[in-house]
Amino acid sequence: MSYDIRGLTIELLGGGLLVKDLSFSINPGDRIAIIGEEGVGKSTILKAIMGDRSIEEYVKVSGQGISKSVHVAYCEQILSSDWSECTPMEYLLKRTPASEENWELYNDLGTIYQICDDISLDRAIIEGDRMVSTLSGGEKVKLQILKLLVYPHDLFLLDEPTNDLDLATLEWLENFIKNCPQPVVYISHDVKLLEATANRILHINYSRNRSKGECLLENVGYTEFVQKREKSMARQEQTARLQAREYRERRQTLSGIKSAVRSEQIKNHDPSSRRLLNKKMANVLAQEGRLQRFEESMEHMPQYDEYMVLNFVNDSSNPNTKVVLSVVIPELSIDGQVLSHDIKLEIIGNQKVAIMGRNGAGKSTLLKEIYRTLTESEREIKVAYIPQNYDEYFILSETPVEFLRHKIDESTLIQEGISVETYLSVLKFSREDMLKPIRDLSYGQKVKLILLDLTLNSYNLLILDELTRNLSPLSITVINELFKNFPGAILAVSHDRAFLDEVMDKKLVLTENGLSEE
Repeated sequence: MSYDIRGLTIELLGGGLLVKDLSFSINPGDRIAIIGEEGVGKSTILKAIMGDRSIEEYVKVSGQGISKSVHVAYCEQILSSDWSECTPMEYLLKRTPASEENWELYNDLGTIYQICDDISLDRAIIEGDRMVSTLSGGEKVKLQILKLLVYPHDLFLLDEPTNDLDLATLEWLENFIKNCPQPVVYISHDVKLLEATANRILHINYSRNRSKGECLLENVGYTEFVQKREKSMARQEQTARLQAREYRERRQTLSGIKSAVRSEQIKNHDPSSRRLLNKKMANVLAQEGRLQRFEESMEHMPQYDEYMVLNFVNDSSNPNTKVVLSVVIPELSIDGQVLSHDIKLEIIGNQKVAIMGRNGAGKSTLLKEIYRTLTESEREIKVAYIPQNYDEYFILSETPVEFLRHKIDESTLIQEGISVETYLSVLKFSREDMLKPIRDLSYGQKVKLILLDLTLNSYNLLILDELTRNLSPLSITVINELFKNFPGAILAVSHDRAFLDEVMDKKLVLTENGLSEE
């Protein structure tokens, strides 16, 4: 069965368009990946497709989305805080936080436990009394996936389901998307998952002034989409350059002719000659009109989503033999639960070390403990710690401009000769985005703010907890190259396979018995 989207238009209440007249069909076997730059409204578009009225707080939606009769399985990007004080079992048994438990589902625990095993979700989490708010980011995602699979659905809409998942579950998710009997529409920043699963791409184009909502739907896989896009943009760039050169040459020629005719008109008073010169001037003005129309129709230089002008401006490297980090943690625990013991970790010089492990193993807890240990000791190194929940890094009422002015040394700005607003503009923040509270930014835009902080300050050690998970897949290559060239040391928790392979020098796995090399 196919599901039709017809004339979907999403207008920002503050002015501008996210999408205009989007029409397409979702067919059996479709694996439609929605991609695009940070802040272009991918999550809003997904919600509009499913008819989520909550987005009407900030956008006006018209057109036809999915019919209410269709059973849609929707995975939120971040599990709603409305579920925070529920147990995992209550979350499974209820359709909404306020609804009654579906006890019939409780009678089918065999199916629930089998799915738990498939997605590497500890059965004890379902059986226990922990609140949903105490689960790790990956465990919350797995809990959402579990709930989607225990109820019957016609269509799956997944908003960044790869966020925070461990590598084993990422592989399971790839197989699920590829083999799911129902169509799947999803947003993901995991390049390897996109390459392995997508057979249609909905690309939301960036529009700086939001004056138009541009979408491109290609019936190809991700790899072919990127290749076609690169060729198309290369042709567009070549055409734009040729037309710009032609415009300049024609403009220069016309300007010379116009000046010559005008000079002759001033000097020549013979009526017959004047009529001829006036005719020439009329012809020149007509050519100018045609040239103006040519200018209006000229191809514009393509805008590359992945293009980010980001570099570490200060040399914050460490001596090759310097012990940047040395910790021994006899026991790692949270809320009285022992997660691991006998943890030993040392980083020397400018090593880039990744910590991996199953969801719930305590990776984020370990980073927090390491950062706490560093802040309590007197060290020469300057450390930046980016938690998994970006909001903990910000004063959410601040604007991006205020945040950067507080975080960046003014001497750096003077040295570079670039204003805070210019940096934000280069990363495609609109004037409106620069002045809105950080709480209202997309997760990807928040990451961009963090990246500006990291690149413009002299940090010797970066402690990163899943920093790259909300960036456009078209930006990942640039970001990986950025961190690969970071002059200092990095300690990172990540499940981004491209990031792990391209940036990290060493990969460690956190288990109950400490850290071991992969």
